Amino acid sequence: MVSDVPPDRESDEGSRDGAPRIRPRLGWRFLVPIVTAGAGLMFAMSFQAAQGDDLRADRDLPSLILEGNVRNEEKAKELDVLQQEVATLTKERGPQDSRLEALNQESEEIAAAAAATPVTGPAVEVALDDSSLTLD
Repeated sequence: MVSDVPPDRESDEGSRDGAPRIRPRLGWRFLVPIVTAGAGLMFAMSFQAAQGDDLRADRDLPSLILEGNVRNEEKAKELDVLQQEVATLTKERGPQDSRLEALNQESEEIAAAAAATPVTGPAVEVALDDSSLTLD
């Protein structure tokens, strides 16, 4: 006799109307409370971290980008000043210090591999213009 009960369900022949009774799997009895408890724990941790405030309310992406650009420009200027200072000190003390001269020679040899030398020629330009949003 062929049964209409799927093979992953157990059947019990003792139902009232004579049809096979389907019993749910035991795994769901344990899995649902565990998942529910885990979700509740995550909600409680999120609430505790937020202290009742919106954690993302103060994020204004355009202003963050503008602030980052200003910081980058300031650091670039600082780097230029420091590089000029190093160049000046190297010219003043370079001929007298053999160890410094050896380090300068070594740095010139590895400058190309470190992408520290200017290059010319064709290049690739990438334009990201898929957004209609402006900085304003």
